[in-house]
Amino acid sequence: MNIGVSVVGNSTSTWQIDYTVDDPTGAYPNPTLGSSSVTVFSTTSGSSTATYATFSTPVAASRLTMNVLSSAGGKVTATILQAGIG
Repeated sequence: MNIGVSVVGNSTSTWQIDYTVDDPTGAYPNPTLGSSSVTVFSTTSGSSTATYATFSTPVAASRLTMNVLSSAGGKVTATILQAGIG
């Protein structure tokens, strides 16, 4: 399974893509974690330059985390697509 992540921003905001292999809903908790929260990893980060990254192994969840917001009100958009048949 491959997942492509494209992030485009038009401001001085800084961001990062985070992901986890644990179930964030808690329906299927990781038995080694017990009742603690999921383990989050960061993969790629950037600002106004368009960035592309891929996941080549399964992930349970991903998110776009804004580290610094632009005072000019710029926006950052993440597009996440999973490869499939077709």
